[in-house]
Amino acid sequence: MPLIKSFLYHFNLLSILLLSIFLLLNSVSIFAADPLEISNWDLNAINASRVVYSNNVNKECDKNNLYLSAKVTDQHMTSLDHKTLTPLSEFIQGNLAGKPLYDDEACYTFLTTEDGWIWKYNLQTGKPVIKVRVGLETANSALSSNGQFILVGNKQPADLIFLKPEDLSVVQIIPVQDRKGILSPINAVHNAGELHGFIVAPQNFHQIWKISYLNPPPIGFGDGWNHDYRCLKDHMDKPLFPVKRLRIGQTLEQFYIDQNNIYLIGTNTAGEGIIFDLDLSRIISHLKILF
Repeated sequence: MPLIKSFLYHFNLLSILLLSIFLLLNSVSIFAADPLEISNWDLNAINASRVVYSNNVNKECDKNNLYLSAKVTDQHMTSLDHKTLTPLSEFIQGNLAGKPLYDDEACYTFLTTEDGWIWKYNLQTGKPVIKVRVGLETANSALSSNGQFILVGNKQPADLIFLKPEDLSVVQIIPVQDRKGILSPINAVHNAGELHGFIVAPQNFHQIWKISYLNPPPIGFGDGWNHDYRCLKDHMDKPLFPVKRLRIGQTLEQFYIDQNNIYLIGTNTAGEGIIFDLDLSRIISHLKILF
């Protein structure tokens, strides 16, 4: 009898051990599969995620009764009547990634969430118009000064998504990679109106990117430009969104651009502040940040 009990005891221990090993191996395989799934969030996945709530995308707003989006929290934004400040509607969709964007007429707002969704809301009705998922983890978004493009900077997958504000359709996707093909998530993207372009901060590169959204882009703008008169005849056919990589010797976590679009003020991964001259393409000052 003691022999049987001993056998059953050790058998149970062995069973538990084998089960633990099985669960561990399966968990490892699950976690190992996640990056592959993330990297497969491509144009087809983006288009398949699209949800259209209303066909009144071009509906004119009542400019005499504008609503102000005045309250932003982690989970929702509240719109208020511009005269009485009475709450009108709440937009609840998840953790916001960056600030809300607005079209020139203040008819619509664009909300981007950390899980990769971008929503277009009608400020007159407080209802969603369109939503589309452009990534699985997003840093933030920016709207061009001419109102023609929205840029979404993704952490996963590591890319930049250019959208049309009218219907949130994809114009172009640019992988964020260096010349060796190494990918980097995005820390932040911002519009620089006077420069007619976006400023992008990759997470893993000692660079900031300037991306022109003019069509056609300025002559000589972007990496790999050949200073040859023979290139001018092909300039009109140059693709949209050329990238100019500016080396800064460190990586930026967050930044903003002054009103004249001359200086970039940001913090690096060491928690130090810098001022970068966008015209001279170099750091002109370091700042001590007191916490």
